[in-house]
Amino acid sequence: MRERYDIRAFWDEESKTWYTNGEDFPGLCVEAATFEELVQLVFDLIPELVAAGAPVNPGTMVDIPITVTAERHGVAHLVA
Repeated sequence: MRERYDIRAFWDEESKTWYTNGEDFPGLCVEAATFEELVQLVFDLIPELVAAGAPVNPGTMVDIPITVTAERHGVAHLVA
């Protein structure tokens, strides 16, 4: 298991959603209407994906540090 998982979130202007594309964590391709919803999905799914790849003894608590970083690009308009 890695020391920390760094996940990048992106904004899709067309669908008006935040998403991850699976590049930072294979199999983690999720989409949500808000950044907060996306972060919750990431924190819910990564432990399940880690457990599927590296089983942990039942009842064992394992901390999985996760950082979700967002980028949103756009254009601001100035009316002069």
